[in-house]
Amino acid sequence: MVSVEAHIVSYNSRDLIGACLDSLYKFKPTDRDIEFSIALLDNASPDGSGEFVAQSYPDVRLIQQATNTWYGPASNRLVETSTADFILVINPDTEIEQDVVSPLLAALTAEPDAVLAYPQILDVDHIVQPSTQKLPTLGFELAMLLRGTKVAKLLSPWWHAGDVVRRHRDEKPVAGRAIPIGFVWSTGWLIRREAALRFPFSPQFPMYDTDVDISRRMSDAGATAVYVDSASIVHIGGASSAPERKRRMERDSRAAYYRIYHGRLYSQAYLAVHWAGVRKRRKA
Repeated sequence: MVSVEAHIVSYNSRDLIGACLDSLYKFKPTDRDIEFSIALLDNASPDGSGEFVAQSYPDVRLIQQATNTWYGPASNRLVETSTADFILVINPDTEIEQDVVSPLLAALTAEPDAVLAYPQILDVDHIVQPSTQKLPTLGFELAMLLRGTKVAKLLSPWWHAGDVVRRHRDEKPVAGRAIPIGFVWSTGWLIRREAALRFPFSPQFPMYDTDVDISRRMSDAGATAVYVDSASIVHIGGASSAPERKRRMERDSRAAYYRIYHGRLYSQAYLAVHWAGVRKRRKA
């Protein structure tokens, strides 16, 4: 018998969480050797998400926090209070349309040295989204700023901004084989609990780039992951924070990533590129 617990951190997800939980229960593993459960931490949602889950899904192991500790610490708390062998980390704004636990578990147990397995990510039109890509660099940030501009056209004989962005994003994972971790999206993945305890989400990344940071730490430790193209998760998308606040948090998290792994000057250079992009959008 092996135990798998799905972990969901929810904030203001009242309109999405029901569909997510329904799909997890509907397509839970049928193998009697897999014990499946769901745990959800509500991060002090003012929209009644926690109360809704408590009333409508009594089988969910529910933690309701009085204050919002953001994603990383909340996810860590779910892991620390779990007794499962494997953790299915999954966003509240997702749905599954088939059993994803069984193929992810089979792939991960077939590769004893791998720490996690991850599926295809689909958008609402079932178009494949990136499950993984290269870790971010200042060159990528600059290419994102310049692509499609006159400056990019002038530089194109030596440096093509569009190609830099495509090479960064179009990382093609090799299905069914453990390979070194680059940057794996935490929209949904299956991880060994001991690995989740070894690589907790960092409190330095409260909401955004949590998966970039944890992927970097796993990569630096030589960890491997398995891509499972026979499993898929539909990412509906949702908004837990206002757009302007979201942009500030994304900026601050990316700056923190560069400061931690590349140094303060690199981080300052990123912020300069970021503000150039802000001015560019305001003029457009």
